Amino acid sequence: MKLVVIISNKGKSQEFIKVCHMINLLPQVTIMGRGTAPTEVLEALSLSETDKDVIIALAPPEDVKVIFDTLEEQLNFTKKGLGVAFSVNLNGISSKSLTHLNELIQKEDL
Repeated sequence: MKLVVIISNKGKSQEFIKVCHMINLLPQVTIMGRGTAPTEVLEALSLSETDKDVIIALAPPEDVKVIFDTLEEQLNFTKKGLGVAFSVNLNGISSKSLTHLNELIQKEDL
């Protein structure tokens, strides 16, 4: 299982969430973030604002490339200034646990 993280400028997360729904990405959570990077780092990453939307979702490893490719196709995501996306391996969660969490989320209609 992988944790997919997408960071975009504040208020832009809806565009990314629409793409996530298009590709049936498991339920995602959006949280507000505030960057603390120095100006030099912000400029290097073409990021102008420090207030961010952070989208977090779980995905099977084989789906991560599809997710990133779809973000590029639909939103031209690699264009400077749109955001940052990455994935991290989650070794401590089994697919059975994920299935159970998914069922709970759907049951609670979160």
